[in-house]
Amino acid sequence: MRIIPPPEPSVVEAAYVAPLVTPIVAIPATAIFLTSAVDGGYVTIAIPFIIVFSLLFGYLGMFLVCLPIAALLDHFKKLDAIRLCFYTCAVGTAAWTYLTNEPRQCVLDTAATGLLCSLAVTALFCYLYGIPFVQADAA
Repeated sequence: MRIIPPPEPSVVEAAYVAPLVTPIVAIPATAIFLTSAVDGGYVTIAIPFIIVFSLLFGYLGMFLVCLPIAALLDHFKKLDAIRLCFYTCAVGTAAWTYLTNEPRQCVLDTAATGLLCSLAVTALFCYLYGIPFVQADAA
């Protein structure tokens, strides 16, 4: 009996699924890095807002940052997971920091949360879509 493997997901399917990891990363990252934002007993109140905003930023980042950068790298035949993660993390961290930083928060703490969320979404996208870790000709 032969088992047929499932088909590989398309770029659209991978793009819709990958940002779902953002709240899984954003909740612990917020608890670790942004202690001034969720101090005291307000953690349970903050969790629904963290989920909603992280999903919103995850999908915006996927469609406005990750997919255009992936298309640009593919156009120049330089698409691999390392490059895509590097560029999307740089842009995603800057955008996350700009959009979510409050005056009483440390910029580095906000940037760390943005970096972890951007890296998680891009890495999952690369895994789901089958983007190689390193280009074959670069190895």
